Amino acid sequence: MESLNKSINKISIKDFENELMCYLKKEEVEFDNKKIQIIFSCAKTPDKVLEVFYENINLFQNEKHKISEESLNIIFKNFYFVTKLYIHFIFMRSGALEKGLKQISDYNNLETFSEIMKDESIRHLRNSIAHATFEISQEKIYFNDRKFKANITIASLDKLMNLILSFFFELYKFDKKIPEKK
Repeated sequence: MESLNKSINKISIKDFENELMCYLKKEEVEFDNKKIQIIFSCAKTPDKVLEVFYENINLFQNEKHKISEESLNIIFKNFYFVTKLYIHFIFMRSGALEKGLKQISDYNNLETFSEIMKDESIRHLRNSIAHATFEISQEKIYFNDRKFKANITIASLDKLMNLILSFFFELYKFDKKIPEKK
């Protein structure tokens, strides 16, 4: 996973978005715009829930619930990150993301992103998320998918989730729709 961390960190999000727009103008990439709208509505949910939590933290600290603020912070930060992982790696899984990027050798950031998303470790990471066989520490997440055991920094994983969201956002802005199936 160390090479995955390095690959993620060498991608410039701004350059990635610019390359993706150039690529979309040049290639035929089809996607389901309705699915993209649903993805966006879900992608912001963890942020909104965390915001509401911090605005109402006192509701969790009454006579009936004597949970320390430190424990509540850990619980909600874990909820926040687990929800983001699920949305970005399970829910946002898409043919457009996995198969849509063809002939991208002219685009360094897109090519790196495509290689990352096709990497075997991403499949294991996705399985680990789906089966809840991972642990979150302050700086890393430890994944366990059968015999596959690895860790990745939270910063790298957060950047990868931002890249995934950027990918779908650029598709949405490009606004190419899949013809309705009959």
